[in-house]
Amino acid sequence: MNAATTRGTRETCSRAFSGAGYGLLFAWLTFPAMITFYLSPNESLSVEDAIGILLIVFPFLVHVAGPGALLLSWFHAAQMGRWAHRARSPRQIRIVAVLLGLPLGIVNLLLAFDILELFFGDSIRSKVPTEMAPWLVPAIAGGAGLGYGISHNLKPEGTR
Repeated sequence: MNAATTRGTRETCSRAFSGAGYGLLFAWLTFPAMITFYLSPNESLSVEDAIGILLIVFPFLVHVAGPGALLLSWFHAAQMGRWAHRARSPRQIRIVAVLLGLPLGIVNLLLAFDILELFFGDSIRSKVPTEMAPWLVPAIAGGAGLGYGISHNLKPEGTR
């Protein structure tokens, strides 16, 4: 391996970790919004409840969705690294990275469901169309964060 290949691999790994981190952060911050779908019409979510939910959810989110986020982020970072030189502006790279990250967030949600099904044996996928639809809120936000994170330091050819 030459120095340029090593540097490129290091940059891809750095962008992948950044993408996974932003993806988990964005998903984590949208959990209180997802919980509101499960409340009855006369219930409300207080700020204290939202903070409590955020504190309880974080360790589970990191352990269940983190490995998939890192894997998908690495694939996304590697592909965007190959495509970035064709872009016209850094803004175009950011837009494409975020838009391509959205379906990756949904794929990571399905991977997390598979992990939970593996450990607990209950078929979560049978509930996906109806009861689990609000889980798309953090999944899509996580995908957007993944795309946002991997687009750092990606520049089109001819710019510095």
